[in-house]
Amino acid sequence: MSRALLTRAESEGEMFWSRLVTMDESWLPYFMPETKMQSRIWCARGDPSPLKAKTVPSCQKVMISVFWDEDGLILVDYLPKGATINSGYFCKLVNEDLRHQLKNRRRGKLSRKPIFQMDNATPHTAARTKDLLEKLGWDVLPHPPYSPDLAPSDFHLFPRLKEPLRGRRFSSLDEMKEAVESWRQSTPKEFYQGGLRSLVSRWRKCVSSGGDYIEKLRDDSE
Repeated sequence: MSRALLTRAESEGEMFWSRLVTMDESWLPYFMPETKMQSRIWCARGDPSPLKAKTVPSCQKVMISVFWDEDGLILVDYLPKGATINSGYFCKLVNEDLRHQLKNRRRGKLSRKPIFQMDNATPHTAARTKDLLEKLGWDVLPHPPYSPDLAPSDFHLFPRLKEPLRGRRFSSLDEMKEAVESWRQSTPKEFYQGGLRSLVSRWRKCVSSGGDYIEKLRDDSE
């Protein structure tokens, strides 16, 4: 798959990247403790280290679905409490919300027919989803199972999006939405472009390693 994708991206050039839209889902807890690096502080010799907060299973959280391309975030959907992401929910999200945002924010992208990149989660590969994407005429890229190392949202977007949210305690969904929107506004276009185009180096690593998992998950654009 990586060899075929690499060949296609190189042959189609800029047209490939301009049509590409990727997406994935992730949980956002209302409180995420800082990483060990973020919470490091200087202590005098003999002083006890400060206690580190931990995320507990009962912590309230929300699942977000994020659609993006090389120009930035297109759509961020927050799953309503009590709902689940099944093929019906996902199809409605794509057919209504995503298409509406593409029409308003990415002029001409719908007419060129997006190239869609996503993982193999059940809502993404269900027959109902496949039928919808085929009807829309969207080109769905193949994705090897269990490969977050080849999914831009996993190795690039979500780690950076969650970084400024760590150590903050949100009292409401609106507060969390404001924080995500603030991150979006402060993040330059080059971040998104670099994340998507680093797929080339990852596909090459995958081919050269004979398909082995790429351990290094920091994005290669840095």
